[in-house]
Amino acid sequence: MAVVQVAIDVPVDQLFDYHDNALQMEEGSFVLVPFRRIKKIGVIFRINPKTSLPIRDLKNIEEVLLLPPVSPETLKLIEFNSKYYCHPIGQVVATFLPGYVRKTKNKDKYQSVSYALTTQGRTNGIINLNSRATNLAKLLDYMKNNDAVTAMQIRSLSSNGIEKVDSWVEKGWASRQIVPAFPLTKLKNKSLSSSTISGGLSLTEDQLSAVNKINSNLDKFKVWVLHGITGSGKTEVYLEVIKEVSEKGGQTLVLVPEINLTPQLESRFQRRFPLLNISFLNSKISEQRRFEIWDDARAGNVDILLGTRLSISAGLPHLGLIVVDEEHDSSYKQQEGLRYSARDIAIFRAFRSNIPIVLGSATPSLETYKNGLDGKFEIIKINSRPKANLPLISVVDISKDQHGLSICQELVKKIKAKLKNKEQTLIYINRRGFSSALICNSCGWVSDCIRCTARMTFHKKINKLICHYCGYKSSKTECCPACDSSDLYGPGQGTQSIEEDIKLLFPEAKVLRVDSDTTKTKNAFSEMRSRIISGEIDIIIGTQMLSKGHDFPKLTLVGILEADSMLYSSDYSAPEKLFQHLIQVSGRAGRGTKDGEVVVQTCFPNHFLFQALRHHNYDLVASFLLKERQAVGFPPFAYQVVLRAEAQESEKLFELLREVANFTQKISEVVIVHDPSPAIISKIAGRFRGQLLLQAKTRSSLSFVVSRIFQKLQKKQITHVKWAIDRDPLGI
Repeated sequence: MAVVQVAIDVPVDQLFDYHDNALQMEEGSFVLVPFRRIKKIGVIFRINPKTSLPIRDLKNIEEVLLLPPVSPETLKLIEFNSKYYCHPIGQVVATFLPGYVRKTKNKDKYQSVSYALTTQGRTNGIINLNSRATNLAKLLDYMKNNDAVTAMQIRSLSSNGIEKVDSWVEKGWASRQIVPAFPLTKLKNKSLSSSTISGGLSLTEDQLSAVNKINSNLDKFKVWVLHGITGSGKTEVYLEVIKEVSEKGGQTLVLVPEINLTPQLESRFQRRFPLLNISFLNSKISEQRRFEIWDDARAGNVDILLGTRLSISAGLPHLGLIVVDEEHDSSYKQQEGLRYSARDIAIFRAFRSNIPIVLGSATPSLETYKNGLDGKFEIIKINSRPKANLPLISVVDISKDQHGLSICQELVKKIKAKLKNKEQTLIYINRRGFSSALICNSCGWVSDCIRCTARMTFHKKINKLICHYCGYKSSKTECCPACDSSDLYGPGQGTQSIEEDIKLLFPEAKVLRVDSDTTKTKNAFSEMRSRIISGEIDIIIGTQMLSKGHDFPKLTLVGILEADSMLYSSDYSAPEKLFQHLIQVSGRAGRGTKDGEVVVQTCFPNHFLFQALRHHNYDLVASFLLKERQAVGFPPFAYQVVLRAEAQESEKLFELLREVANFTQKISEVVIVHDPSPAIISKIAGRFRGQLLLQAKTRSSLSFVVSRIFQKLQKKQITHVKWAIDRDPLGI
């Protein structure tokens, strides 16, 4: 018997050795194995490797599951992620492969028993059936007329049919075998033609230039940065390039940052490519449906796969193009478990497949922008809109505004004008709830969460205080718990309080609030979006989920509130994120036939970010921030890793971080080790949180140190502190 190595979903970074048990299998096969006192489903990574264990001590593979094997490409992708992000390989498998195929309880759902009569059974075996056993006679007749019969079919013909047929198996009259419960897809012959593609829109000069550049380089790896202003028609460029790839028989992977963007793109792609097989992957579809799409893609039967970050690992044997829309978006970075960046993996995957990748954004990340300046990526700019002009942006100083409402007078006047002209307004504030906290005017008490170092947000509709970090809820108190005063007030605004002000100011308007509280139910967001597009809504109040990717033709005014909230954050990347948000939400205005307007309320109107925003000048902001980052030695002029940890006891947490800091200083002189520090939110759900920042000028030197730290922590088998390595963190 041969030895095989299996990846199992456990927090240990190793493959486990087993006997193959003389079963037919290959690398990538799903297998059922005994693991300690339970059984688990794993994936074979090696066959006949060297093993350090005595052969006699190895356990046997119990079963090879009737599932399509994981492709060699995906196995290599899993191994790369395990090494680069320092995460146990079995848990990388669990992240990248559909959960449906990894659960032992589903094992019998994708395989079943099939029966067939043997030659002996058909000729002289089953002859003495009781004449009164009519159901059994029907079963025999059915089996004689079919090559194979499933257990379900047998039960439908005879209630005790399975027991009877099993007895026939023992006598040699019938055979039994395990078969797939549903047919696995077969690879199609890729022979698409231009007749499968419907006509698109006429392209602008900038769009046509972009399409021609990319289409002339489809046979090699190249990173294209499609830097187009909001509303410039980047999606139309994607569609034209995808058309070229599809006509050559290639598959395309299109990544989008959020689930809410997929319905809009879905309908657009289906209209453009009515005869192509287009599939959509996101976290809201069922596990079984995700498996079916995964299997279809793996077999080459999906022409275009459109999805969120979890789509990055889908097997695509004819992959010819990858598109990452809104490449700067933070949702491409997984924040728990395997903390991978789908955008970065997409670039790695394009490199391994020797195909082009298009990174699209109106506000590229500074890392992407610098790679473009350095010549590693090629930037293509689209500086015009096909329909209307860029919106006119006004920056309003509200530091001396005394009228008491959250909406400044200039914005009020513009909203009235839009209502009169039957045009739509979007009021943007990136905070849900009614107010950011409750505060006592008498003694200064603040509604802090009892389990976190964070304030609880007041939600007026349900009259509760809610912690947006741990989910803890409490009923709003009418009196201060500290001094019994009733003089409580809520500082700052949220979507709920803005909704009240808007309804007070414009009682005749139809108002719709769009945030995570109002879009919890299935199809809620798509229904709201339909109401907006139809023109039923006059004023939309929304958070970040409305700031990108959406086309509302009747929306001509955007008001941005609380714009200063990220201006002086302790996170060095906050100015970059703020400008991206401002540009993206400003771009929602004037995407139809009429020009748009934007009003930004701020107490710092002369800040360079707002002045650059007025002129839509991303290059100015990027240049300034890059010089600032270079001066202090932060990314993209350095590489970072954050060791994040949490524990019930603060001392044990920082004891581990100090130990790792000392270890790093001993093994490397080139990696900068910052002092261990509390996280920005130092306690969540009763657990203390801390972090250790490591930084180096080269990726290789940091990789060496981080892999050593990972090995050290794995060997310690720490139970009292939960830790995670965050490679290329979005912020600290």
